[in-house]
Amino acid sequence: MHTIARLLLISLCMVCYCHSMAQKFTLPELLSLNRCSMDSFDTYVTKRGYQFYKPIKSAEYGNAILYAFQQNDSTLKADYFIRKYLPGSSNTKNISFQTIYVSDYLSLKDSLKTMGFTTTTSTPLESDNGLQLVYAKDTLKILLNSYLSNTDPKKKIAVYEITIIE
Repeated sequence: MHTIARLLLISLCMVCYCHSMAQKFTLPELLSLNRCSMDSFDTYVTKRGYQFYKPIKSAEYGNAILYAFQQNDSTLKADYFIRKYLPGSSNTKNISFQTIYVSDYLSLKDSLKTMGFTTTTSTPLESDNGLQLVYAKDTLKILLNSYLSNTDPKKKIAVYEITIIE
């Protein structure tokens, strides 16, 4: 009986670990997703458990497709979002990953420094009550935004977003 309980516990831990890893993206993954086709992007994020959320129109970057991980159907909120922009008038490649978990944000920030990116500017985001840090390396520009969400007036939630622009 003891062996069965141990096996069940190990199985449960593996399921939880695999589930938590499906939500997150590493910096190399995001860089790769930024360069891939929309079809490859859709296949990759869908296999990771993300679901189509909505299309977005942006005058600055063009049209985008937004996916959410485990979206709450009643509130339309999710802990993770990923968005890939279709080439707009600027013809740049652009992808954004958004989380409410500071540990994910700090992990991506550490990866930027490890990969040789340096901070070029930091700007307050007054409208969103936050901060934008701009990192650069070669032709890549990466924006890190931290701000308080205003979707729920009763409860402000910190949101962390990384945007890769090539």
